[in-house]
Amino acid sequence: MIKTMKTLGDVFVQYPQIVQIMEGAVIAAGQKIMAIYANDEIPVDWKADDSPLTQADLRAHQVIIDHLGQNLPGIQIISEEDETSTAVIEDIFFLVDPLDGTKEFIKRTGEFTVNIGLIIRGVAKLGVVYLPVQDKMYVTSNEECAIVIRSASEISAVRQSERITVRKVPTDGPTIVMSASHSSVETQDYCMLYTPANTLSAGSSLKFCKVAEGRADFYPRLGRTMEWDTAAAHAVLKAAGGNVFTLKNGKELLYGKPELDNSYFIAASNNEHIIKTELDWRELL
Repeated sequence: MIKTMKTLGDVFVQYPQIVQIMEGAVIAAGQKIMAIYANDEIPVDWKADDSPLTQADLRAHQVIIDHLGQNLPGIQIISEEDETSTAVIEDIFFLVDPLDGTKEFIKRTGEFTVNIGLIIRGVAKLGVVYLPVQDKMYVTSNEECAIVIRSASEISAVRQSERITVRKVPTDGPTIVMSASHSSVETQDYCMLYTPANTLSAGSSLKFCKVAEGRADFYPRLGRTMEWDTAAAHAVLKAAGGNVFTLKNGKELLYGKPELDNSYFIAASNNEHIIKTELDWRELL
């Protein structure tokens, strides 16, 4: 266990250990999720906002809370499945989505993830995104390096890791990744501002990861999302050379907002793009 952390400096010093603990937490949660995924039927409850909830969400949440709490007791944890965790938001905190893509989990598409992001003074610093079905993990090994790890739950001798980076937008036009379950006419109209050459579809936080590993160039989201939906993958994308920008003013998306909800945003493959803001989009309507 790392000693209780009281200052930002302590967190910076402990980056490698923190990432390792985050990795252990998502893998343990992924194992709980896969045990339920293997069942013939997956019972589903519904939250007040009509989003689905399964035992996999709840069990993954508890595993992550226990793992982080035992090993990093000085860092606040805010999870989608804990309504009491946001009373006071500290300068340093984890944002946790125990099962991102519950709809994909229920549909058995395999495109669901476990996400933990570390936020420091509103900025996404570290992130781990785990894809249990493929035993694949996207990780910020530090603020300036993102890697993908295959056979992530195996012993180190079996694990395979490689660095991932964003790509330059192709001259014939960008590839835009769209949500598998949450696309909208607004989003489609906005995408036309970039004159895309191709589009891809993906579930959960994997949309960010496709940009981070150079398979796509933009992921716009004109719809409601929460901070735990984006934090981990945002950090991975930043470490790979990209970023996530709010459509309000084209600046980096920040965290720790009072209601923990995001504005419309776009995940982009590098910081040199001229981001089309919400105003640009509305002028076409």
